[in-house]
Amino acid sequence: MSTYGVLLLAMAATAATGIDSVGAPANEVMEDVGMDCLDEADGSGAAVELYPATLSGFGYAFDNHGQLRRTSDGSAFVFQGQDHYEALGQAVTQHVYELMVDEADLLAAPVPLDPHPGEPITLVFYSEDVLTNTKGLLVLCNGAGAVRAGQWARSVIINQGLGPGSMLSYIQWAISLGWAVVVLNPNDVHKQGKPVRQGGSYLEHAQTVWDHLLARAQAPIYIVAHSFGGTVITHLAESRADAFQDKVKSIAFTDSVHTAPSDPVVQAVFQDRAINFVSSSLPLGTAMKPAGKQKARTTNTGKARASNHQTTAPRQIPRMNKNT
Repeated sequence: MSTYGVLLLAMAATAATGIDSVGAPANEVMEDVGMDCLDEADGSGAAVELYPATLSGFGYAFDNHGQLRRTSDGSAFVFQGQDHYEALGQAVTQHVYELMVDEADLLAAPVPLDPHPGEPITLVFYSEDVLTNTKGLLVLCNGAGAVRAGQWARSVIINQGLGPGSMLSYIQWAISLGWAVVVLNPNDVHKQGKPVRQGGSYLEHAQTVWDHLLARAQAPIYIVAHSFGGTVITHLAESRADAFQDKVKSIAFTDSVHTAPSDPVVQAVFQDRAINFVSSSLPLGTAMKPAGKQKARTTNTGKARASNHQTTAPRQIPRMNKNT
């Protein structure tokens, strides 16, 4: 049986599958999620299937500093063609999934919430205390492209390391504060050429997570959204405007490409509680003119490279609201 089938059976064995039974999908579920799951779900090209399924199969591993290195001699990643790179990227995705579960103790739940045997799914990651935590809830949303849950930029992970390229430092920081965490997966919405049920678009995916997790959470919500993730959050906010206003404390956009919300309630939220951190050579924290009519305040990260997401210091998030 494929690991995808094992995953579905493991989740079906719980009393109620998915996000509606927070805490039911245990960490051991992820032990059964391998490249079979990713390949079957993503509908990757046949060429990718010719390559190994794991980082170790490629002869790579992340060292103690989070750098991708050859296990044979400790050398850095070397590009060997696009097919090789895409297959390695899938192994990186799997590895980041496992790190979120094994090191950050997050749980994995499927979308759709009630997957049928053999049905394509995506995964959402969250803290076990997501519904009971009252201190804070950090929501992370990546941009568009090949990145999946837990990644800001796959190429940065491969070439520069897990530190700047993954969400792990944000997750670990939130946990150190006693906060809960939810990690969205808005790019992983089409499988085998078909939309995922209950999450067939980035907006439907975000709405499903909102309705079954975020709307039910007790803690104030803090959001970090990168690039197109800003568009995901903007459209989510407009589709759940009143609840969004009530529950979301602050939004940190990083190099967001969102446009101004049309809903006046959401406009007010963005003007009062959101900052778009953008890359430039100006000193850290310099106020800048918002791009277009985004409504969110804009400030500088102090770095010229857009990949340095850690410079958008998550510690500023609780202080972003003008009224705090």
